[in-house]
Amino acid sequence: MLYKGKRNAESVFTAVKELIDEKRIDSRAIKLIYAGSEGSYWDTWATKTNLNSCTINYGVLSHEKSVELQQNASINLAMNWVIKESLGAFGGKFFEYLLSEVPILMLLSGEKDSEIERANEEINFGIVTYDFEAENVRFIKQFILEHYLYWIENNACKRIINKDGLQKYQWENIMAPLKKIIFNM
Repeated sequence: MLYKGKRNAESVFTAVKELIDEKRIDSRAIKLIYAGSEGSYWDTWATKTNLNSCTINYGVLSHEKSVELQQNASINLAMNWVIKESLGAFGGKFFEYLLSEVPILMLLSGEKDSEIERANEEINFGIVTYDFEAENVRFIKQFILEHYLYWIENNACKRIINKDGLQKYQWENIMAPLKKIIFNM
């Protein structure tokens, strides 16, 4: 969910548009795919950057189809709106993305989130960037281009996630302390 404009992927569309205009990526070889209930935002960003031909908006899909899209992606885009009271709050979609083992472009709005940055240091899931940073589009371009070039050379997604670091973020391990408290009552 894009939470009525609180999450903003415009910098991702800008980065892709610049890479296409610079002839560093082929517009026919890239798709910006959205599945969810707030696709009108996706369509607006596509229109604003003239990327409609590269964009697919599936609307609401079943969970099974959504997971299939995530697993077949070359990069999954995770967006979050961060406030001081919710630092380190990982949405359920983030955990689904981790399970897909596809690189994640984490685009945050609001506050800096050192917990998410630390998780990326431990897991190496991809990149964490903030929509308010001046170098945001440059970072996103580098990330997309690196993975695009790998895909062109290898015809496969570059798997970068540190599986050992991922153990800490699996539901069984996250819930273990709570289970211990409940069962010791």
